Amino acid sequence: MNTNYTIYRGARWMLVAASLFFAAAASASSLQPGAEVVLSGTVDEVVNRDSFWMSTEGERVLVYQRISPRRMVISGQSVRIHGRVSDDWMRLAEIEVDARRIESSLTAMR
Repeated sequence: MNTNYTIYRGARWMLVAASLFFAAAASASSLQPGAEVVLSGTVDEVVNRDSFWMSTEGERVLVYQRISPRRMVISGQSVRIHGRVSDDWMRLAEIEVDARRIESSLTAMR
């Protein structure tokens, strides 16, 4: 096996591990209005085609899909959300996130 390929492969895995670590650092405890976040959790309840409730690290978050086309999510599905915490003064929930990207095991295969 080529030594350069082995080094490249090892560096790639370290980069993936580091990105997962830093994404986990943006936990629910840092959900300040206007903050850019990456959250992982489970879909609790689908409200409608534009929004759903998600559980992440002991917090319940209302997620609004600001993407087109909308992603179909179902209760119990594991998802990863990239977006911004809502800084709107008129909120339906204590924590709301405007999702720009939603990933799941189903969408990762595309």
